[in-house]
Amino acid sequence: RVYRDYFEAAGATHLALLVLVLYTVNQANMVVSDWWLAAWAGGRLFPGASASFYLSVYVALGALLALLTFLRTLAFTYTGLRASNRLHAQLALVVMQGTQAFFDTTPLGRIIARFASDMNKIDETLPHAVELALFCVFSVAATFVVISTVTPGFLLAAAPTLVVYHSTTQKYKKTALVLKRLDQQSRGPVY
Repeated sequence: RVYRDYFEAAGATHLALLVLVLYTVNQANMVVSDWWLAAWAGGRLFPGASASFYLSVYVALGALLALLTFLRTLAFTYTGLRASNRLHAQLALVVMQGTQAFFDTTPLGRIIARFASDMNKIDETLPHAVELALFCVFSVAATFVVISTVTPGFLLAAAPTLVVYHSTTQKYKKTALVLKRLDQQSRGPVY
């Protein structure tokens, strides 16, 4: 839900879609590069080809990977900036619409500290978490597809593993939420 809200705050569905497409193409390029290297080592793809041919194709795939990574990072950074600007504006609006009683009872320093803390999470923590999550999801998906293609029997073993993984993540989410709440409570002032 947090990631979806973050991309919605970017206000550019087509830009978020572009980021996902670039992640997909980037991961496909990595798989093709690995496959090409294996084909080169085996020498079975083009039996009469020279090493310079294989090297040229491998360098081209590497250059394409670098370009795709740059474009993906550029699109992701722009998306993050848009999301940050919009979330900042929404947060500032909510704070400014607070009642007079809120401002009378809450010290200004506490409001500013909380605002700065929330914006720091939006600007620093959330983009890195989203990027890491996307990278992991696409890497695991690509690995899953490659292994399933090469060894179809893997799907029989993967099904129970995915069930165990899903139940473990559900338990982890509940525990992590409780730990986060305790951490936030421990940071509060002691009276």
